[in-house]
Amino acid sequence: MIWCTKSDGSLYFTDPPYGLPTQEDNDPQKELQVNGGLSHSRSTHQKPGTEPARDQLQLVIKDRP
Repeated sequence: MIWCTKSDGSLYFTDPPYGLPTQEDNDPQKELQVNGGLSHSRSTHQKPGTEPARDQLQLVIKDRP
């Protein structure tokens, strides 16, 4: 996973299959069926220890190999 933050608190990250049992794109434990770039706006406003606001995730790149 590669991640970076923007000055407005947005978080940008990738979701590769690294660390999964098969390390393949079709691993049953892979939550997203795409190796893409995602963003989460205003992630710095989330309280520590709370569930992530998954409804605020946006797929910004969907064709990353």
